[in-house]
Amino acid sequence: MNYLSVNQVQMWITNDGMGSYDPVREGSGLLWPGGFYASIAAVFSDGLVWGGNVNGKILVNGNTHRGGLQPGKILRDGTADDPLKAEYVIWKINQDWFSFPIYEEREKLRYNLINWPGELGAPYEDVNSDGQFTKDIDKPKFYGDETLWFVANDLDTAISHRAYGSDPIGLEVQVTSYAYNRTDILADVVFKKYNLINKSGNNIYDMYLGYWADCDLGYANDDFIGCDTILNLGYTYNSDNDDNWEYGTNPPTIGYLLLQGPTIKTNSLDSAFYNERWIKGFKNLQMTSFTPFVKNSNFRDADQGQYSGTIQFYNYLRGLDYNGDAVINPWTNSVTKYGVSGDPVAKSGWFEGEVGWPNGTNTGDRRQMISSGPFTLSAGDTQQVVIAIIMARGESNLESVSILKDRSKAITNFYYNGVLSDVKDDIQLPKEFVLYQNYPNPFNPTTTIKYSVPEKSNVQITVYDVLGREVTTLVNKEQLAGTYEVKFSANGGSASGRDGSKLSSGVYFYQLKVGSFEATRKLLLVK
Repeated sequence: MNYLSVNQVQMWITNDGMGSYDPVREGSGLLWPGGFYASIAAVFSDGLVWGGNVNGKILVNGNTHRGGLQPGKILRDGTADDPLKAEYVIWKINQDWFSFPIYEEREKLRYNLINWPGELGAPYEDVNSDGQFTKDIDKPKFYGDETLWFVANDLDTAISHRAYGSDPIGLEVQVTSYAYNRTDILADVVFKKYNLINKSGNNIYDMYLGYWADCDLGYANDDFIGCDTILNLGYTYNSDNDDNWEYGTNPPTIGYLLLQGPTIKTNSLDSAFYNERWIKGFKNLQMTSFTPFVKNSNFRDADQGQYSGTIQFYNYLRGLDYNGDAVINPWTNSVTKYGVSGDPVAKSGWFEGEVGWPNGTNTGDRRQMISSGPFTLSAGDTQQVVIAIIMARGESNLESVSILKDRSKAITNFYYNGVLSDVKDDIQLPKEFVLYQNYPNPFNPTTTIKYSVPEKSNVQITVYDVLGREVTTLVNKEQLAGTYEVKFSANGGSASGRDGSKLSSGVYFYQLKVGSFEATRKLLLVK
């Protein structure tokens, strides 16, 4: 086990793949703020999970509350190396190692620099450009100011069964975790890069990767979760503005950002980011689903140690519920793969709480998972994903969510361009049709209607009175993929379609219609 603490985040990891978990204290392993001196828990545990079809059977493994891996590489003959070998520890290096006091930790950092295990797969700078790691010539590759690396595999059958009841696949997992010693927003961020190598003799079809997290944000039983499909972000935030005795008032939020998704082959017009460079003819998959794990619901935890848990977790990875049924957005009554994808700040769409989730659950202990797929991982091939874990704190629990989203844009830009600057909202496009709640509501005389279109479509937005009579058609045209706003005025004119003086106070309805998709919401005019 070892930890990152070069900035405000203290994050523990183990060489069997468990993330943000402290096995010594048997408790939360990501604490913030304070870095080395941090004392308030933000995450109990987290980890990467995968699932796919191998020879006609669904197999799932990874790390959640139970780990499915053991330390070490997979050898050329397809067997696991001895997990107790000395080299299968967590290797930690620090750019500023020489400034540490002359004690055991400084000597360990120095030893790791000299003996860096590039031959095992640890990232290195190929100084002599010969395409292979050469000791005493090639150097460790730093990501950020502090870097941790280890390698693990799934070939221990007993350990694999203990997770979700699946047999091993033959995956080697190389993990690089890193952080920056900075005072800007990078002070509250850690990055995790995963290389998954299929060292079995079998292709893995319909494979998905998910990053699961049990975020106990201070006091664990007063949390909500949400996602932003445009930002590829899942997050946990406090349900109100007081985190009891932990973070207190104005509690922070934590987000898991999919920076770099799995690659799939497409055509010559696309490019994918892989190993810090762009590759033509491929593209990176985005977040394709978000699972809000909620107790006593169709999003409850999958069974551990049983094959039934494999099927349940594979359902979640694909954007389905516990039973394998489609997830229904309670506001649009349409199928979605993104649970609680609304905006708790703007109070629009499906979000946690009585207003945002009709007949939903109460606040409590939550887990979450961002997923991406499907793809095929052929025998001998490698997939790579990169995750950023981000903390943010504002003047209220909801302002913390807004700041987190702003930071997510900036960190995405930093990852791809090396510059900390804002990312415009229109760079990434919606992934589903959404009709948001108008604002303000009630209104007089004007309100704004917002909607999202994931592809080029003929869009119609119509307003009706309570008798179903058409009041006006606000939009009736072909539109490109994007998020739009249109105003509806009770004062007449082009925004209302008919004499506003004849519109009485009361309930009206507005409908988004695109092909077979329809969504209707209620608005209230008060004069």
